[in-house]
Amino acid sequence: MKLEGIEQDIKTRIIQALIDEYSKNGYSGASTNMIVKQAGISKGSLFNYIGNKEEQYIFIVDYVMQFFIETLSKSMIDIQLPGDYFDQLLLKSQIKLQLALEYPKEYKLLLDAYLEPAEEVKKYMASQYAIFSKTTMLKGSENFDAKLLKTPEDKEKLIEIVFHLISGYSDSYIKNCDTLTIEAIPGALEEMTRELDTYFKALKRAFFK
Repeated sequence: MKLEGIEQDIKTRIIQALIDEYSKNGYSGASTNMIVKQAGISKGSLFNYIGNKEEQYIFIVDYVMQFFIETLSKSMIDIQLPGDYFDQLLLKSQIKLQLALEYPKEYKLLLDAYLEPAEEVKKYMASQYAIFSKTTMLKGSENFDAKLLKTPEDKEKLIEIVFHLISGYSDSYIKNCDTLTIEAIPGALEEMTRELDTYFKALKRAFFK
């Protein structure tokens, strides 16, 4: 496993240097020279610990993605979930907004990864972001009470509609983020959450008793 067996201080410096450089300059523009300079290690050590540039990028995106998934899951455990299915989805969106505020570089890194045009990582990044979106937004959706629906048999259909709705809005939001600064991303995410709420209310009127 990458970065195993090295001192925690060195590991922390490498991870932070990767986040700083790739969130600032993206995959194509990132410089391994800047990464090793900030981390205080040699280029040979960086390649030995993680690998080449492609492997570094995949490593740090996966690391940040897992961090957000775990942090979101812990946040959901620590709070009282609302009983309403759509209120739960909005709450998750609000938690993601808070994470974007607390970890702007990490959040921008994920957004940029989804849009990354370099062929060697493009397909992998798109598939990983799809997993991230489904995990963070729809986890637990299968547990809501179908008896609350006008037609309980529509439960799976509703979950599918919600997934495509969120995915569509996320795609549109992300494609606009390449022109946004780190500081502007939370505001754009908050606007997307408000717009989703209007659609959730319409779906609630259509499907729920």
